[in-house]
Amino acid sequence: MSSPPLWLTLEAHTPYIQILLPVPKRGTVLKARLPPVPAMTPAVSLLVESLSAWYGMPLYAVVDADAQEARLQPGLWAKLLGDLAFNPNIAVEWTSLQCPPPPRDRFLEWEGFASARRLLTRAATGPQR
Repeated sequence: MSSPPLWLTLEAHTPYIQILLPVPKRGTVLKARLPPVPAMTPAVSLLVESLSAWYGMPLYAVVDADAQEARLQPGLWAKLLGDLAFNPNIAVEWTSLQCPPPPRDRFLEWEGFASARRLLTRAATGPQR
């Protein structure tokens, strides 16, 4: 039986990009707020590929298509994530939070990361009706 994939959220807000990485059976292992646009184009691909390699697991990078920076610069974000298309262990999922938020629980402890949980839920289960 193969292990489940990792799900990494990328939310490009102003003035930061918010990243969340939960690992199956371990919980949330990475929460970060980085500058909204990396200084070098391959930085996002390197980060995502490194996390996949670190855990030795396939990874889904879930991008919030409604996030401010992604809406303002969709071409840039497509370019930043474009190199990942050639990695068989990485998949990029652009998703939207057009569904109501799920009930609050203890999954996320930092204030402001509730949208990351909704992104993961939406990407993993599809639109909720």
